[in-house]
Amino acid sequence: MISILRRQVKCMEKIQHGDKCSLPGTIGRLIFEKPYEVPWLFEMKPVRSIDYRPIDNGNVPAFPRRGKLLEKAYISPLDFRSPENYIFLPKWLMKALDLHPNDEVDISFVRIKLATLVVLQPLNLEWDELIEQGHNAKTVLEHEVNKYSSLTSGSVISIEFQKVIYYFFVKEVRAEGNIAVKGVRIQDSDVKVDIDREILDELIEEADAKAELQTELAVETEDVDEGEDEDYDDDDDE
Repeated sequence: MISILRRQVKCMEKIQHGDKCSLPGTIGRLIFEKPYEVPWLFEMKPVRSIDYRPIDNGNVPAFPRRGKLLEKAYISPLDFRSPENYIFLPKWLMKALDLHPNDEVDISFVRIKLATLVVLQPLNLEWDELIEQGHNAKTVLEHEVNKYSSLTSGSVISIEFQKVIYYFFVKEVRAEGNIAVKGVRIQDSDVKVDIDREILDELIEEADAKAELQTELAVETEDVDEGEDEDYDDDDDE
């Protein structure tokens, strides 16, 4: 059982868009002493108290749409330099598991199937701007997704491209044999990425409706102002 400690230093900011974590040296020594095959992946589960209640009905704060809390996730080691009994996690993973500094988790070494397909739903309106700039969306995603050693269905992940952070809901992951699974290994896989625009199209419709409403309100305000000016002119004539 290991406690969570979030380290706020610049070197950790570099790994916020991935699933790599800093683990204690004892885990590293255990791995090196036994014939564990690479890549090294761990299943991580929060240790919950009896009176635990999920926040906001299981929704993840600060994540747009569909960011539901996970019961478990998969991680890979960045290094084995964290203090004993502590693990350093990316912020998105802490949010996805509803973890806070000094919370406890159980981790265990696992083998999961290689990924063949990942279906991602963009959650940023800026995603279309990236496409309009001439970038190939699938090429960008297939490159950036490889910064994750694994992906878990139902999670919200982020990528950083040209200094812009994009969020994606992992709608579905499939392993060899086209089997739908909960988690897949990205590392060493020839994964393909499909983009599902369902949520993005909803966001665009909402943004358009909001803009239209604001325009109508602005026009109504102008009409009211003009009417007041006319009344003022009539008073002057009298």
